[in-house]
Amino acid sequence: MAEQLRANGAALEALENKRLMLMNARDEKLTEKKAVDKLVFDFLEADDNMNFVAQRAMLNRIVDLMSRDVARGV
Repeated sequence: MAEQLRANGAALEALENKRLMLMNARDEKLTEKKAVDKLVFDFLEADDNMNFVAQRAMLNRIVDLMSRDVARGV
């Protein structure tokens, strides 16, 4: 009985750790998605305003983001 209780406690702790890891991964992805969405919005706004300097800077930022994704294997 006590052995089963310890095993259940260890399993619960493992599941809690996995849950925290998944929540952190989700939060990181949401943060990155918000940054990308803002970048796209700003790029389209710069396009409407014909602000080519801002567009070039944003294109460089997009390339940086894509390079980081490739390095991570995404």
